[in-house]
Amino acid sequence: MTVPLYSDWTRASVALGIADDERWTPFGQAILIVQRPLVWLVTLESALPADAEAPVSAWVSPGNQGTLFDLSDLHEHTPISWIRGNGWAATLCPVKPEWGTKAFNQEQSVMEHEQLPLLAPCTSGQYVYGAGLPLPTGPSQPYLLPGVVSAAGPGGLFTTLPLQPRNLGAPACVVVTTGKEPEVRLLGLIEAAHPQAPPSQTLTVVRPISGAFALLSSEAATAQRELILSQST
Repeated sequence: MTVPLYSDWTRASVALGIADDERWTPFGQAILIVQRPLVWLVTLESALPADAEAPVSAWVSPGNQGTLFDLSDLHEHTPISWIRGNGWAATLCPVKPEWGTKAFNQEQSVMEHEQLPLLAPCTSGQYVYGAGLPLPTGPSQPYLLPGVVSAAGPGGLFTTLPLQPRNLGAPACVVVTTGKEPEVRLLGLIEAAHPQAPPSQTLTVVRPISGAFALLSSEAATAQRELILSQST
């Protein structure tokens, strides 16, 4: 598993949805985070269906020849399960090289969002859907949407990034230049439009990614990680 470059960072995000026999209906997004040698699929708890038995799946490789990965089947037949806390949800996710996925690590993430400069440019990759997708067709590549950081402090993290329908949990990344080429840093996941923003103004609430890493450092995550590693030796 390799970390994403500026040109391919959207391959670290996956579309989430529910599949029946003929169609796949999207409801949100997740991001892949690597803690070697394992990879976590991380999303917002509010993005997941209220029905814990819903057959959740992820397009780990989008497009007409994409790969739909059945997370519910994974949870049913392995010790892996969702870990939840403080608005976050995560599950270990076995990945295959042929999927071409990427995953952010902690060094590529903004752990102290309060230090972000206002009006820092940011971006999000989001999908545009119709009513649903006939299987086995996956979603197309996400559209890159621009924005800026409009507020960052103890009161929260807010950007002018839009939130398209059925993209709850879409990644928000800040663009930085540290060398010859720009790089992206994972800010967090978009969880809602700002409830007090006027209709003419795009303003979204971003849940800082530091909370996800706190969940991945919890006792529940550590226990699951150690269990899977012990079974693989």
